[in-house]
This record gives sequence, C-alpha cells and structure tokens, in this order.
Amino acid sequence: MSPRLVAIDVDGTLARSDGTIASRTIGALERARSAGVIVVIATGRPWIVANRTAQEVGHVDHLVCSNGAVVASWPDGEFERDIYLDDGDGAPLVEPLVHLLRDAVPGIGIAFEFERGAKAEHGFADRLPPGVPMNEPVGDILALLPRRVRKMMAWHDEYDDRLHHLGAMMQTAVEDRAVIGTSG
Repeated sequence: MSPRLVAIDVDGTLARSDGTIASRTIGALERARSAGVIVVIATGRPWIVANRTAQEVGHVDHLVCSNGAVVASWPDGEFERDIYLDDGDGAPLVEPLVHLLRDAVPGIGIAFEFERGAKAEHGFADRLPPGVPMNEPVGDILALLPRRVRKMMAWHDEYDDRLHHLGAMMQTAVEDRAVIGTSG
C-alpha cells in the first residue's frame, strides 16, 4: 500500500546541514506528488522561510510552520490556520511575558515572529541553521510592539548546552500563561 501523505521536516531532514536541499530529494518529492501523494513541509521555521523552502522544492501541497501556528495550502499561500499569541481574549500577553522572562532569567534574549517575518535582539542570528535569514538585530524587542506576534523565541548564552534547564526556568516564570518548548 502506497502512502497518501508525506510530511517532512526541514532542518536535518529535507535540508542538509549546510541548508541546501539535494536535487535527489527534490526529485523524490516530485515523483511522490506525481503519484498522487500529498506533500507537506512541516517545520518550526517561520512562514517566510518555509515558503521559500517550498519554492525551492516546488512539489508541495501544504505548509505547516511556525511550530504548527500556521497551516497553509501551497502554492497559493492561503492560510487555513494562523494563530497568534494574543488571539485569545484580546488581553495583551506578549509584553508581560517578556517582562516575566527578563525578571526570571537576566540576560535572556528574545525574538518575535510576526505575520511575514521575524525580528530579534542580538545573538539570535548566530543560533540559526544555515538558510534562515535574519535582519539586523534590535536593542529591545519590546520597541517593536504593538504588533501581532505569532511566536516568541528566547535564548541565553549561559544555557546553550542546557536548553531543557532554560526551558524549565522559563516555564516556571510564565506559569500557565504560555507553554515553553525547546529546539536546537
């Protein structure tokens, strides 16, 4: 029995360690799609990067990106789901979360993913895999508000090799206001 759907991650799966995608991989996805298999790219990467990856691959039906906050048909880019941190009751969430994290973990860096891009404080771009572009850093991420924020990302130089410990400290700080996940 042949598969009806293939969902593939980007970093370390679809994309090699240098950020490139092998022509052999693109060919395999083309053959799968030609055989009627639905091809989905599923990644934690933001929409703008996932969309560019889909353009490079060319044989994609859907994108699930931003850690599941976005589900879009492709190539038309019609969003089937698009979740933001402040979508609930409209109460401001992002700024208080940043303050809680900064109080609990002095020196923490913060990045925001917006509707069609991302912006970060100093140090974030150094942690990104190849092929993920980042604009110039900002001094204080809160200066970019008010804007709809889809996802927050955080890092700390002293916890690069202890991400789960940093995640636990962050979860304690934000209590039940948000769910902290780790990657990298």
